[in-house]
Amino acid sequence: MRVTEAKARAQEEGPSQSLADLIIIDSLEFIGESVENGQSVWQFSFKPKLDDFSEFADEIEARITYLPKTDLLQRIALKNKNEFSPATSVTVEDFSMEIEFQRFADAYTVPVSMKQNAQGSYLFFKDFHDQTSRTYSDYSLVPSADESNDENELSAAKPCGSSDSKGSRTSSC
Repeated sequence: MRVTEAKARAQEEGPSQSLADLIIIDSLEFIGESVENGQSVWQFSFKPKLDDFSEFADEIEARITYLPKTDLLQRIALKNKNEFSPATSVTVEDFSMEIEFQRFADAYTVPVSMKQNAQGSYLFFKDFHDQTSRTYSDYSLVPSADESNDENELSAAKPCGSSDSKGSRTSSC
């Protein structure tokens, strides 16, 4: 029943375009419920949309953490199950990505952080290890540019705290 409700809500309200590009809604499967910090937490698995690498979607374990009491999508996590080869002479041994969200202004679910890790080899003997970490902050509501609309629009600063594979900061707040 919970999966059906989540699918219906997503179709009714529509997920944001970027999440709709990542999650195949019909593949959502309820895994279980737990309690963290006194709050009910639902876990779902899903099949990710990977346009350029669709043949490797089965190699990716994809999870959603959802807080039903506050109707908050808290986290999306992707991790490879096995190494895979997305191109000739390229092997991805370890891949993970995690996006954390929070509620803003009681109406918006906004990203707070994104972490990505990829390591493997290319050209049979060159190794790569790429780690990216971004934090998002300074969200604000700004007046709508449409004068006929009394609603505010959500605005955010650029991501803060990006780093390259060596851990060097590539951008700052």
